Amino acid sequence: MVLVKVSRITGMNDPITGTPGRLIEFTEYSTLPFPGDEMTKNFISQLQAIFPIQSVKELWTPKLVLFLKENEYLQLGLQFEVNDIYEVTFEKGSIVFKRSTAER
Repeated sequence: MVLVKVSRITGMNDPITGTPGRLIEFTEYSTLPFPGDEMTKNFISQLQAIFPIQSVKELWTPKLVLFLKENEYLQLGLQFEVNDIYEVTFEKGSIVFKRSTAER
C-alpha cells in the first residue's frame, strides 16, 4: 500500500479520437516529523505564509498518472479532487484506490 495525493487534474482530449478526458496526476505522499523547537516551527510557518513554498513536512515523489476518457472516469466511480489523499494497493493485476483518513 502506498499513500498518494492528487496533485493535478487537467482536462484533455484524446489525441487520436478527440474524445474529452481527464489527466490525473498523483504524487507519493508521506509526512515527516518536524525537527526543531516551537520557535523554529513558528518561523517556518510565517515564512510559508509570506512565500508560497511547498510544505517542509511533506515529501513529493511522482507516482502515478492516469488518462481517462470522460466515460471511463464516470465508470471508475470516484470523484478525484486536488489534494485528496488515497491509499493505493496493487492486487492481482488491479489498482485499488481507497480514500485515506490521512491529514491533508
